[in-house]
Amino acid sequence: MRAIIGLFTVLLCCTRPGIAAADGPSTLPSIPALIEGSKDSPAFVVDGVIRDSADQGLGFHFATDGKKRICALFDAVDSTPIYLSDGDQTLIYDLSNSRIIRAPTSKASVDVDWNPKADQPIRFSFHLAFGDDAKTINSSFRIDRFVDASQESLREIEAHDGYRLLAAPRAGNNLESIEIPRDQTWLRFSSQKLTNDYYRMRLDARIGGQIPAAAMAFPDPDALRRDITLLDLDQQTLPGMISFLSDNRGAAAKLGLAYQDMRGVMDKILFSPDWDQLKKRDQQFGTQYRTALSHQGIKFSLPVSEGTTRPATRPTARP
Repeated sequence: MRAIIGLFTVLLCCTRPGIAAADGPSTLPSIPALIEGSKDSPAFVVDGVIRDSADQGLGFHFATDGKKRICALFDAVDSTPIYLSDGDQTLIYDLSNSRIIRAPTSKASVDVDWNPKADQPIRFSFHLAFGDDAKTINSSFRIDRFVDASQESLREIEAHDGYRLLAAPRAGNNLESIEIPRDQTWLRFSSQKLTNDYYRMRLDARIGGQIPAAAMAFPDPDALRRDITLLDLDQQTLPGMISFLSDNRGAAAKLGLAYQDMRGVMDKILFSPDWDQLKKRDQQFGTQYRTALSHQGIKFSLPVSEGTTRPATRPTARP
């Protein structure tokens, strides 16, 4: 049985005068498909954020070295992990009950995709699956599809010895952009709506090379339960909880607080809770959870590019 929530949205970016008239680049960057579990995909680390307002959003972190992996979906405001999964188990932030649920034989994943035939071509979604279904989901970040589909519209805006900045305008005064170095060891995808003063999406990826241990860290449950209430499910208790977890009721309160566009759905799941009271509880319990994770050296943060116009260095691999 699988739980899936998808956030599908058009991501817009400010245009610059003269982009449409500029010549296309002589060569397009070669972007690998970043797909968990694919033999053709290199080791990689992705840190990103998707926003529905300047002060709300969901951050995401994914890292894999080809053997191990880690995936986190977290509140972009306070960095509290909502789902944290190593592919064999998932920690779920159950704010409604002030506890962390550890679900065995489960997996969380994040996807960023591009469908040029859709009215809203860029899509973001996250997934939670259990048992055999957990083997069917993998995180993927298909910025390569954006580049391939935008060959005619991509324009080189800046070119330096170290990196290139390219952008592709779309109808409706929309534009996506990508930055990539000459050695293609990282990339940055950005998107913003013209009328907004914030990026709707920022995605930094480090491609290839050795993945730092900090990027792959997953907390020790035994150490975690010494600092915070942890409901440790097992193979006997998990089946009875799947219906509770599969529609995201476990994480619904924090999802509704973190992402305004999901508030209506989560309000129905939780039967119209007192959101002000949940926010107060979150301030206390979230601090407790983040502190417990920090005792094990685990902390999540937004892309280093958030709030900047271009990378000063390659994206870091710290979660």
